[in-house]
Amino acid sequence: MRCVAGSSTDSADVRRIVVTGASGFVGRHALAHFAARGWLAIGCLRCEPAREPPTGATFSFVGEVGPATRWDDVLAAGDVIVHCAALAHVHEREAAARVDDFHRVNVEGTRALAQAAVRAGCRRLVLVSSIGVNGSRTVHGRAFVESDPPDPRGVYAHSKLLAEQALQQVASGSALEWSIVRPALVFGPGVTGNVERLLGLVASGLWLPFGAIDNRRNMVSVAALCELLELAASHAAATCRVFLAAEAPPFSTPALVRALATGIGRPVRLLSVPPAVLRIAGALTGCAGEVGRLCDSLEIDASAAREVLGWQPQRSIDERIVDAARAWRRARLR
Repeated sequence: MRCVAGSSTDSADVRRIVVTGASGFVGRHALAHFAARGWLAIGCLRCEPAREPPTGATFSFVGEVGPATRWDDVLAAGDVIVHCAALAHVHEREAAARVDDFHRVNVEGTRALAQAAVRAGCRRLVLVSSIGVNGSRTVHGRAFVESDPPDPRGVYAHSKLLAEQALQQVASGSALEWSIVRPALVFGPGVTGNVERLLGLVASGLWLPFGAIDNRRNMVSVAALCELLELAASHAAATCRVFLAAEAPPFSTPALVRALATGIGRPVRLLSVPPAVLRIAGALTGCAGEVGRLCDSLEIDASAAREVLGWQPQRSIDERIVDAARAWRRARLR
């Protein structure tokens, strides 16, 4: 698809940024990151905020994200948009019954935002997508790269691929620049989803049957992801590009459990149950997807973001994992 770029975008002359999904995990951190970096940051919320905005940022109430969302009042010429809002974290059995909801929010919501951005004369729209667009697992030692053909599995991942396509279709032939970031599993202070559930299991003190799992999964800290989102929003070379977001090295499930246990000060209790047995148990209990994410490899090559944009996470992923676990423990003790 042909990409028509507008004026070159760099951090020296673009200071106003709109972050959608600002009450979500990634959106909340992204809004605070941009505000701390001197951007005039506006966070879009679905409902009235339960907390004050980060220092230097403001909130804007836009309601439910979908084809009817009124974006025109919050967007202005020259804006950069980071689109974090999405329907996610739904159990696979529930997701299958909510295909229309995923399409309305993730696909048509993105399309409507891109159309409003074109009307307003915005400079660039950065879409936070998902590594699930590439696929749900990799063969051991074969990492995903941006040029791999999409192979989404599941309702959520498929909706994110359609959202990417909707953005590119709307932007084609206009002055709106676009950039797409597909993150690996994101973790950090206030994390939800699979990492939060795993933290709860580690904190319980129970013996966990993950000791025999020999997989390799890349992840990305929310702090490092926000650094990449800023580059995607401001770097001229990010225009009309897809970037995978992941930090090295990849972790096995047992190694991740050990790192989380270190962070919350709990002993590591792992039983070596064959992965085949875990998969059978997952299939019988309707949790095949969750067990697959524990057993499968998902390796990601993010060298394009490093080489093209100069992305270099400021701290090691090991330190970030321990910090996230400590933050989770502190929040539990309040």
